Amino acid sequence: MVSGKTLYDLQAESGLAAEYCLVAYASGQYVLTPPSQSYMDRVVWVDDIAAGWRPHSDPDSSVRVLPDVRFGRPAVGGVSTEAVWELRESGEDDEEIAESLGLPIADVRWALSYETSLRAARWPVTPRPAHVRYYFDADVLGLVKHVASERPDCTYPGDPGVVLHKRVRPPCRIRPSTKDPIWIPQVTVKGWLIVTRDSKIQEHRAEIDAVRNNGARMVALNGRDTVGTWNQLEVLMRHWRSIEQVRDERGPYRRTYGIRGKESLRGTRHAARDHLGRRTGPPVGASGTPCRPCR
Repeated sequence: MVSGKTLYDLQAESGLAAEYCLVAYASGQYVLTPPSQSYMDRVVWVDDIAAGWRPHSDPDSSVRVLPDVRFGRPAVGGVSTEAVWELRESGEDDEEIAESLGLPIADVRWALSYETSLRAARWPVTPRPAHVRYYFDADVLGLVKHVASERPDCTYPGDPGVVLHKRVRPPCRIRPSTKDPIWIPQVTVKGWLIVTRDSKIQEHRAEIDAVRNNGARMVALNGRDTVGTWNQLEVLMRHWRSIEQVRDERGPYRRTYGIRGKESLRGTRHAARDHLGRRTGPPVGASGTPCRPCR
């Protein structure tokens, strides 16, 4: 009561619409309206004190919101329902989740049921276009499948496109069988940095001309230590910050990265040339020496 007035009186004085009222008067007594009764039924009472709340509409649900558990986030058995959902999204099944979290299988399923209904009720979020910056050549498809699953700014030949981290990466029209002299100009026009393992490009005149004439920017994972997806991933992660730094440098250039001993960085850059292929400036690289095509 407020100043001797009941909640019912305050509702009447404010002219509150019937669908928003919490209390009604019927058969000579005050009763809770269905919405407020539904809310009260979800309250967890301890000695007549509200100690928590059941956010799920199903009365059998074990999901609870408790102030002293997970900072008041919905949880089952002390584990947030969001954590259960993330494990399911990572590919684990109900039994694996229950075992890893130490939860009954029923609690796992109630958590997933709650998270599913919660996400279905939210307004859809329109993802924005991804800003693609890196193009991985067909010779590192095993590597890029891992990288592109985490980074929306990386694409590759045959990429079907994906919505990732609220960003839409469009399909890549270049096919894995497309020849270097054809796809290099297409990638360069888009401003993408090329990541490849084509260690024999220096022996292929057409590819060299495509890099030079189109001002392409290329990063190559070179050496015996870059055979296989795992080794390529190790080299890429070791030098990723350096690759980001050279991403926006003006082409044409080709830098090579590998692992020697504990760690070594080998890099060269093509000397700048005019449209006739004449050198117009010195090369820039770790060694300061022109690579073979520029000599």
